[in-house]
Amino acid sequence: MNDNKDYLAKDISRHKPKLFIPIFNTIIGIIFTVFMVRVTIVNKVSVGYLILVILLMIIFVGGSWYTSFFFRRKNKKLTQDFETETKILFEAMYELKKGTYIEPKTPVKWEIKDTYQNAPLTKFDKIKRCFVPKEDFEIFINLGTNCCGLVVDGNTLEAKSFQGVSPYSLWQKKRIVLPLAKDGSIKLNMDGFQKTKKLTLKILNETDTYYNPKSGIFAVGDIHQTALDENIKIGENIIVSLYDNEIKCVYVLL
Repeated sequence: MNDNKDYLAKDISRHKPKLFIPIFNTIIGIIFTVFMVRVTIVNKVSVGYLILVILLMIIFVGGSWYTSFFFRRKNKKLTQDFETETKILFEAMYELKKGTYIEPKTPVKWEIKDTYQNAPLTKFDKIKRCFVPKEDFEIFINLGTNCCGLVVDGNTLEAKSFQGVSPYSLWQKKRIVLPLAKDGSIKLNMDGFQKTKKLTLKILNETDTYYNPKSGIFAVGDIHQTALDENIKIGENIIVSLYDNEIKCVYVLL
């Protein structure tokens, strides 16, 4: 763990923005441009050459600022975000594994019910990298490579909310369309599982996480829709897509 911290510290230091080089190049660019203006006026050189020189100086100075300052600042922030999110994910996973944590080898099946669950409105806290509101759970369906997923009611076995941690810097930006869905709820089939005080079932292990900044749609799972999918709206902004009674994708409109 200390080795990782040292590596991240060195990486952050390596990406520290530098001001000396772009400022120096800006001064050189201004001096050279003033010199070329004087040469153009005194020697009556074509204005076209002066314009070309000015454009080249703008590219030179702009490139210097981008590579030495803005690009480094962006990478430094990404590294700091990675450090923050690694810590948050580690803590979230630690909490999940305090209970019974299972990665099922057999499919986790669901039953579709007509009764509308009306799950609470889900929002995302960018600072804490988690979906809110957060509540204690008896059964949690952990989706994908995140620590977020569906909370299942211990008595009715119906999915009742979406919560957990997800590092937004790793969300893949993609055009996502919400599927047409009907109001209802989904009930977990506990065949092959024993109900415990705090049970987590980890599914969709190799699926990606997507986000569409324009529409605000977050998705975990397979976003390719087919006519055989059954899409159930279990809350104001949560849609669960099932295929053959297994969760294929969960959409959250943020």
